[in-house]
Amino acid sequence: PMTKAFADSTFNIDMPFNPLDHERQLVLNSSTVPINPFKLSYLAYYGQISFTKKFHSTSVEYTNNGPNFYSLENPFLRNNYKGFNASEKVSLWKRRINLFLNYQNYNNNINQTLVSDISTSMYNASLFLNYGAKWPTVMFLYLFQCSNSKYGIVNSANREDQVQYYTLNINYYKTFWKMDHNFRLLYNATTRDDLLRAENKNSFS
Repeated sequence: PMTKAFADSTFNIDMPFNPLDHERQLVLNSSTVPINPFKLSYLAYYGQISFTKKFHSTSVEYTNNGPNFYSLENPFLRNNYKGFNASEKVSLWKRRINLFLNYQNYNNNINQTLVSDISTSMYNASLFLNYGAKWPTVMFLYLFQCSNSKYGIVNSANREDQVQYYTLNINYYKTFWKMDHNFRLLYNATTRDDLLRAENKNSFS
């Protein structure tokens, strides 16, 4: 356990008590991360509001993981992160048409200690068509992501890039010659534009 003398010299503080006197109730050691209980930087909190009807649903979520937050259950859960997510789902024509829209925005540098404060916005949408068993099913996906640095201590940490992703998937099921057949047409395309470093632009499909 940590002593008062060690804590005072290591963290440049004047601890009002000796941790050794309370070692059964309070555990402090050299690997303990110091926190400020008034700024709540060691907490994570979430909020969600949702509305659902038969053919329509809406959801809004907010996430804030403090810079010193650490999950014992999931140690890989990211911290120093906050953002929100809004989604909308609509079904039309007796669920033959399904439309999904989503927007996300998050920042990775709450306490301004990283070399760059990156704000990321993401839009994605999907459309699913299913007219009937005798007709092909069609699914279209689209995603657009934009990442920007609000500031950068070093130039190499600055970012301003855009990513777009498209998918078209057409499936057709047909039975003939006493066998079930599945015909599929699939198309994928991805583009990435680096607005700061033009040589990093790439695309493929």
